[in-house]
Amino acid sequence: MRIWKFVWRSRDGATAVEYGVLAMAICVAIITGLSATSSSLNNVFITLDNAIGELPARE
Repeated sequence: MRIWKFVWRSRDGATAVEYGVLAMAICVAIITGLSATSSSLNNVFITLDNAIGELPARE
């Protein structure tokens, strides 16, 4: 029973959980931002690919 009182009153694990939640929120923000800009970024690469493909070949 003493161990449960110690675990219940201990605050050491709370910091780790808070860091985990913060890391998860950052990951969600990054994924959301990347998915929002992925189509425009894809268009940039397609434009670059077409421009490079139209260059004359070296001999």
